[in-house]
Amino acid sequence: MLPVHFVAQTNKLVVGFAELVDCRILSTIEAFLNCTVIPCFITRDEFDSHFQAARLQPCNDEVVFDRRSSIQEIASITRSYASQIGAVSASFGMCRDYVWSRLQGTQAAVDLLSRI
Repeated sequence: MLPVHFVAQTNKLVVGFAELVDCRILSTIEAFLNCTVIPCFITRDEFDSHFQAARLQPCNDEVVFDRRSSIQEIASITRSYASQIGAVSASFGMCRDYVWSRLQGTQAAVDLLSRI
């Protein structure tokens, strides 16, 4: 799954899937980003190309924890990040085998992806 295109005028995000469309993830994205998400299919080659390009661009507002963690560990990590950025709101959702936590601070936001 990859973001393919965002249309600011209509607040729509096109998300490309190389395999099956995961409707639960689409619902989570819509809720977190407050936009309409439109799924589409892309080839495996398109996916690989976009994925490699995205990996080369540093993302300071996203932290991925690939090691499997307990709910208690995820809560502790999330609490720590919330404290660091002075979070005023938090949203939580599932993305396959990850818990997605979006923390909004007064000056910045951070997305935490924690494998369960």
